[in-house]
Amino acid sequence: MIFDRILPKRSCRPLEGLILPPITTVREAVGAINALANAALQGVISAAEAAELCAVVECSRRVIETAELAARIERLEQRTSDRR
Repeated sequence: MIFDRILPKRSCRPLEGLILPPITTVREAVGAINALANAALQGVISAAEAAELCAVVECSRRVIETAELAARIERLEQRTSDRR
């Protein structure tokens, strides 16, 4: 009983059989969300698990998108400073 307080039981399960594509671009994030939706529809994972994983993919998408936008802004600023 004390161990349950110190080391609570894991409330999630390993998601065996779920294979997601790498997520390094916004387009790949779309593919990952599609894969999660299909896995939920096929019963590989529950709808709740799919929703939780979609939140993780969405976070990755925002990070990627922010990095891409920062790179674009940096290139535009470089072009502007080169013209002066």
